[in-house]
Amino acid sequence: MLRRLLHQLEESILSILLVFMTILVFAEVIARFVFNHGISWAQELTLIINSWMVLLGASYCIREKAHIGVEFLTDKLDGMAARAVAVIALIACLIYSGIFLYGSTIYVWEDFQIGIELDDLPIPTWIPASALVVGFALIAVRFLAAFYQVIVHNDIHVLQHRGEVEESMELAESIMEYDADGNVISKVAIQKE
Repeated sequence: MLRRLLHQLEESILSILLVFMTILVFAEVIARFVFNHGISWAQELTLIINSWMVLLGASYCIREKAHIGVEFLTDKLDGMAARAVAVIALIACLIYSGIFLYGSTIYVWEDFQIGIELDDLPIPTWIPASALVVGFALIAVRFLAAFYQVIVHNDIHVLQHRGEVEESMELAESIMEYDADGNVISKVAIQKE
């Protein structure tokens, strides 16, 4: 229940950020080309929103198994060897996200202590920079959850997304009808108009 609520919250935040950024960019284009006067803070706010979307989106893509993955090695191995490769890959991902989380925490803390503001918006620079800390913390949590799945549940495919071929074949199978002997009796065809 809580997990589903958090997933919906994450998706809602990403959707709202995307819509707001689109409206902001559209308004900036209209202001610049129709009224010949741009919105001074639009570019800076767009970059801030984009950075939040990228980092939250990276975490979301880990959850949805939407990142590009190299699966040929784990597909060729079986048992403990495949599990070992998955564990090594996840340890590398955890180290990577841990390094960035550590570095971004130091960066945001120093930004907070200095107390300078953005060029066009009257907010401290550490507030938009905190996207780094939040984003890499979420990424690390996702990798920790995947690591747990591999270790406890032996799920070596925890980060692998089904390929487009498998999805296309499933879709094709779902629109075909079969007789009792398993022969195709009708297909739904898409007609070009």
